[in-house]
Amino acid sequence: MKPIVIRIKEHKKVKPKLMSQIKDMPNQGVNNVTKSDWNLPKDFKRPYLETFYELISPYMDLFAKNNHCKNWTIHNSWFHEYHEKSNFPWHVHTTCQFANVYFLDLPDKNTTTEILDTDSKLIKVNIEEGDILTFPSFLRHRSPMITNLQKTIIAFNSSIDNAIN
Repeated sequence: MKPIVIRIKEHKKVKPKLMSQIKDMPNQGVNNVTKSDWNLPKDFKRPYLETFYELISPYMDLFAKNNHCKNWTIHNSWFHEYHEKSNFPWHVHTTCQFANVYFLDLPDKNTTTEILDTDSKLIKVNIEEGDILTFPSFLRHRSPMITNLQKTIIAFNSSIDNAIN
């Protein structure tokens, strides 16, 4: 399965609200990421996720249906805000079928998530701000070094199930 790009048509309308809600989150980094809620307690209130889940719900319904399934599940979600000289190394996601990245703020398309296929070849994907990139979670991926601008993403792990005959 190749990566899938889901264009969120409401992006421009919802971006200011999501950016404001993320701005209000505690200022914690993780690894070499400038700001993230990854290490916050799971029961910590994350208002941006309520907004985000409402936004993507119809798209996830369609994604499941297009893959001949009735249901979808989000296992966990987090945001990463990358500033100058931040990045995230090659990794995979476990205990889910798909890794997903919503490009909330993407001033430089050269900083989109990079994905390697199973032969370690870079997969080319045309991403724009407001897109969700969805790909099998076992594929290695990373966020390259940010050189001068910042980017903000919302990532989530998901699965689909209950196959339709």
